[in-house]
This record gives sequence, structure tokens and C-alpha cells, in this order.
Amino acid sequence: MKYNKSFTIVTILIGILIIIFLGKLIYSTWFENERTIQEVEVEPIANLNIQGDKINIIDLFKSDTDFSLVNVIASNGINKNTEKKQADKIKDYLSLKYKGKTNMEVRISSFYTSQDANKFYLEENQEMKKNDYGICEEKENARNKFFATYIVRLRTDPAGLSMLTNTYISYVVIQVNNLVIKIFEESTDRNISEKNRIIKLIADRLSKIK
Repeated sequence: MKYNKSFTIVTILIGILIIIFLGKLIYSTWFENERTIQEVEVEPIANLNIQGDKINIIDLFKSDTDFSLVNVIASNGINKNTEKKQADKIKDYLSLKYKGKTNMEVRISSFYTSQDANKFYLEENQEMKKNDYGICEEKENARNKFFATYIVRLRTDPAGLSMLTNTYISYVVIQVNNLVIKIFEESTDRNISEKNRIIKLIADRLSKIK
């Protein structure tokens, strides 16, 4: 009897483990987004040595023809849409749209202090770690820091049977002194990315700050 009882308990435990394994396999196969490592060169921006209090990102980018749209979200701490104080101690806030082989949006936030910028950067970092993007690389030096998410291949919603799509999205977030630069990219091809070109473009603009 003792042998049969022990055998039954072991059998039940094995059955539970098999169910858990199959559940995870089904979830990863039919519901979890596909993730691959993102390779990006942030050095052109990350290696810059600029003084945050000398940065006026609005003047720097407002007439930039390399972007299809330059939208000023906040200026001098005031949100342009609400006409109220901008959250997170952001002084100036820009959205830059770029449409080439991929769709990209660059959000540049200028903060009153580097400490405020770092707080915002860390919040972005934690948010990406909690959601489906995850972080595949992060580094920092004495002045600047960055992280890159995985490239995530999206699925349709459950009504579409959660099938994998040909939409790939990823983020890179860089802190340079008082600035936080958040780059979002959406592509229909896993092997096509223009982040490095945009990073060099932004670095070129920021390097003109004296």
C-alpha cells in the first residue's frame, strides 16, 4: 500500500510538471512575441562631452530637414498642448519623425539637471525590463549611459490567432548629461535598421553645441 501510494504521488507530480512544461511551450509558441538581439552603435552620441546647460534642443532641431516632422511637445517647462507644466522636470521636449526604409521616432528630452535626466532614464530602463521588450545590452561611462531592447517581432491579437506578423519594433535609450534620447524603430524586415544612421545624424547636431 505504501509503495502504491508513493507511486501515485510521484505520478501526479510528474503529470503536473508535464502540464506546466506543455503550457509554457504552447504560450511561447502561440502567444509570446519573438525576440532577437539588437546590434546598434551608440558611440557617436554616448562619447559626446557636452554641457547640458548650454543645450537648446528646439533651436538645434526645429528646422532640421532630415526629419519628416519636428514636433515641439514642451518648451521652457510648459507643455504646448495643455499649456501646463511639463511632467518629470522636463525643460524642452521634442519628437522627431523619420521615414526611410523603416519608420522611426526620436524623442529628445532636455532636463534642468543631469540628476533629473538620470531618474527619467532609470524609469525607462525599468519599464522596458518589465514588459515584453526586455534589455539585451546596457552600458555606461563617467558621463553617459545607454540601453538597447531586443528586437521584438509582434503577433496579431487572439482574434487573429496570435500569428507572428512581419512587424519588428525596438528601442534605444541614451542619456547624455541633461539629455535623454529615446529612439523607436518599426520595420517590416528583421535585417533592415536605420538606427545607426539616425544616431550619427543626432550626434552631428549635438556636436555643434559649443
